Amino acid sequence: MDITPEQVIGFLETLPKDHYHCAELAVGAFYLALADMTSGKPCYS
Repeated sequence: MDITPEQVIGFLETLPKDHYHCAELAVGAFYLALADMTSGKPCYS
């Protein structure tokens, strides 16, 4: 299952149109975090 910026925008409902890019950034950060977590590299505290 994929998570898209459009889904985030739909879920939030009140996100202003001039902030839609924030949904794109959030989804990108989420996928980078998942990739980092599944890479097997140690986490840094």
